[in-house]
Amino acid sequence: MAAAVDAVLGCESEQYLIRGPGAPGLGRTPWSLQHSFVMDVSRAERELGYRPVHDYAASLPETVARLVDEVRGRERREVFPRLAARWGRTAFAYEAEDRAIAAGKAGGQTIVAPGSRSPQAA
Repeated sequence: MAAAVDAVLGCESEQYLIRGPGAPGLGRTPWSLQHSFVMDVSRAERELGYRPVHDYAASLPETVARLVDEVRGRERREVFPRLAARWGRTAFAYEAEDRAIAAGKAGGQTIVAPGSRSPQAA
């Protein structure tokens, strides 16, 4: 998901893996779930004739542009109050993420550097 949004924005972010739960709130996003899941719409297609308007990738340019426009010059908590109410200040805690990456640990768990399967050197 992050790589697809990066592509729309024309940037490339670094993604780090935390082995285990990490520190509270660190590395979590509003899209983080305890377990992976897949949504299957084949029954809706078969029984109701449902057809999606876009696939995920095709929907991103318009969606990302709208979100960027909504937030531009405004505080994200004002624009997305439900997200702010649920996540408070733990969502997008970039300074805490930077400190954990520099230390190579998050909540006692090892951080794995991008493109690596071995722990990042502290």
